[in-house]
Amino acid sequence: MTYTTFAAVLAGAFLVAFLCERLLGRLDAREPPAVYSKLPFLGHLVNMQRLQIEYIVRLSVRHKSLQAFTLKMLGTRLYIINDATLVQLVLRNTKTISFEPLELQFVVKTFRLDDRVKKILEYNAPNDEPTYLSELHTATSSSLMNGPALHEMNARVLECLFESLNGIGAEEQQKNLYDWIRYIFTQASAEALYGPQNPIKHDRSLIESLWDFDSELARLMLNILPQIVAPKAYKGRARLQAAFKKYYAGDHYKDGASLIKERLRIGLKWGLNMEDLASFELAILFATTTSTVPSGFWLICYIFSNQQLLESVRSEVETIVTRKTIDGVDTLTMDISAFQKSTPLLVASFQELLRLTNFGVPARSVLEDTILGSKYLLKKGALIQMPCGPLHQSSEIWGATAKSFDPHRFLAETKDALPTENRKKQTQGYFPFGGGKNLCPGRHFALTEVVGMVATLVYAFDFHMADGTPGIRVPRQGVQKIGSGIKKPGEETEVLVRRRPGWEGVRFKYEFQK
Repeated sequence: MTYTTFAAVLAGAFLVAFLCERLLGRLDAREPPAVYSKLPFLGHLVNMQRLQIEYIVRLSVRHKSLQAFTLKMLGTRLYIINDATLVQLVLRNTKTISFEPLELQFVVKTFRLDDRVKKILEYNAPNDEPTYLSELHTATSSSLMNGPALHEMNARVLECLFESLNGIGAEEQQKNLYDWIRYIFTQASAEALYGPQNPIKHDRSLIESLWDFDSELARLMLNILPQIVAPKAYKGRARLQAAFKKYYAGDHYKDGASLIKERLRIGLKWGLNMEDLASFELAILFATTTSTVPSGFWLICYIFSNQQLLESVRSEVETIVTRKTIDGVDTLTMDISAFQKSTPLLVASFQELLRLTNFGVPARSVLEDTILGSKYLLKKGALIQMPCGPLHQSSEIWGATAKSFDPHRFLAETKDALPTENRKKQTQGYFPFGGGKNLCPGRHFALTEVVGMVATLVYAFDFHMADGTPGIRVPRQGVQKIGSGIKKPGEETEVLVRRRPGWEGVRFKYEFQK
């Protein structure tokens, strides 16, 4: 076959595929319009595997004039929702649109559950009677709402974080900032959830196993020769599953958080055993750390990159700390119950970092044909994705400074001064914790962990870049991956950290005033 003939055959095959993609499985006129890839049939799938969440974000930005659009992928419809009002309609619809089928798919694919466990998780009760998942969701929300159970977790996580800071003295220590935050936050989260006999406390190398799992999650979920395709994630998962089996077998859960004990109680009630629960316990630790670690990193960077903001936040933190002698030790205590009331700029900075760095894509499954916003038909069996990033950085919603870090936009006085329509747009266009029935139950825990740690660093520590430049340069953001909502940094940040003058030798403790 000559080169010319080969080229003609290839062009013909491409044309046939192009026409088939557009003519087969045609959309209903009421569905969101289709957006096609340059490579027929496989283009979207290839790009999603290559670029992961970044591909959906790029498409959303490229087609921002469309309120919603459709990606056709091998017989599956994927609707991308690009409009804040429509996003909120999807999040509030719990009758014909659901997150649970996707949650099940993620757990089953990621943690290699056997058929018996899958049957329990997939059980669909008649007449809205309780299921394993519905009881689990209720218990999780209850454990993480403001109350004694959450207070216990907050106490544990801050005690562990403060102990890490107590080890830093007057002498400068060089840190890779992201790796350092990742280490101490993972350690503290494990302590808060699983108690003093948590697996990570006994084997610190499991911290790397967790982040190995995170690094190759998308490839692991393919379930195609995972030992070869995603070797680090495969090995990391196996090590963590084995560690959690030992944790449960040793009855160490008895010293764990209320959340962990409730998960066990409900699991046993529905026919799961401890080994079953250990096989996907990793999901809880993963969900906790993949949000708090990058959140803590970015909040430190943004505050220490702006001297004026740093001084303002320090002044706020000063109102919630007390220096006193406890058991003969010079101690700085922090009232964590006062964050919302007494440190509004610090809390606003937390909200603003989520706006700028959260590029998550909340997803839903369509259970029945649904008319969205009296305009679009969403077909049964289709998937929905709602990219946060483009709406979080939309100038139409957030104004000319949409891509800049400005925590003042979240202060009460700033929001109160906005016209009603603008305020409504910003409320609808900000959903870093999802929304509706599936609003992230861990948001209160995340706020306390991140803000408590950063408040202490702001008040009693100084940072320089490794080259001696005062403060911290905010690094560029990395590529968004499946499994995480908040972007990781795209480059290394080497810093020097030490105590501020006058705070050498002081130990840190929290207090909670009702």
